[in-house]
Amino acid sequence: MAASDGWRQRMVAVGLPWRFLETVGWKPSEVAEIDLAQLPAHVAANTPALLRSHTTDWPPTRWSASTVGEACGDRTVPVRLMDGETGLPLASRDTGQKYAVEKLPIVEAMAELERVASVGGHARWYLAQLQLRHELPELAHEARPPPEALSCLGLLSRTSPAAYFGVGNCTPLHFDVPENLLCVVRGRKDVRLWHPALGDALVGDGRDKSIVVEAPWTTLYSGDVLYIPSCWWHEVSCPPSELSISISYWADSPHGKMEARNLEEEIESSGDSASIGRAAQLNDAVTSGSGGQESRDGTETAMRWELEALMTSDKATTK
Repeated sequence: MAASDGWRQRMVAVGLPWRFLETVGWKPSEVAEIDLAQLPAHVAANTPALLRSHTTDWPPTRWSASTVGEACGDRTVPVRLMDGETGLPLASRDTGQKYAVEKLPIVEAMAELERVASVGGHARWYLAQLQLRHELPELAHEARPPPEALSCLGLLSRTSPAAYFGVGNCTPLHFDVPENLLCVVRGRKDVRLWHPALGDALVGDGRDKSIVVEAPWTTLYSGDVLYIPSCWWHEVSCPPSELSISISYWADSPHGKMEARNLEEEIESSGDSASIGRAAQLNDAVTSGSGGQESRDGTETAMRWELEALMTSDKATTK
């Protein structure tokens, strides 16, 4: 979605809490490298995080152009048409969609990717967002069980997991509403991210954009997993000299994040100053990650009890 298309209204409409649209204290920097125990705090705070070598023994890390082509036989899949000079997607002239798409036998598409990777350059096709369960069912079983990090997110989208196969391809600047675990299983991917509130500084559609706030690139290698929070702006590119394969898992906002948002709304509507103060404390506890998961859960539960007591008392006095 381009930054000029009512981005803030859409983020709010889908339920992103207002506190995640504030840039106080945020500066473009390298994505934090963490271990799995730290991921719940980043999910609660809606901040990106990188787990290095999280899926090194996962079966998909052994995929290649030839093995995928052989496993999927005569299947035909949708591919995005790309500019062979820049690696950027070609827009559809017929439908007005941002991606022009056609269907190809996967064996033919994989052979072309392998050829381009051997000589270097930008492939004319990008196999993007292929739903493993529906479009590549022969590979779906190899993505089970999913990465352990997935347990930190909410319910999976029906399109998950989805695979991406490319050489020298780029996905322009955009944001996604669902949370995303981006798992690189072969080659590399370069990603850079911007805070949700910076839409006004990210103008254009990725081809002719003016970025006021620069952000560093983060390189992901096979086995790495990147958590891209809800509504974070990002762009992704694959190196022109090798096949890049990744799997994305999209999920709804986790229960704890949505619960915190619902509690905020209840408190705001109550108009009780003491409750509003307590809501601020809850936000700090949930988003700071202090005290560990058990402590955060206990804080949220205790504050919910306090809120319910306050609201019950308020209702009783107004009758």
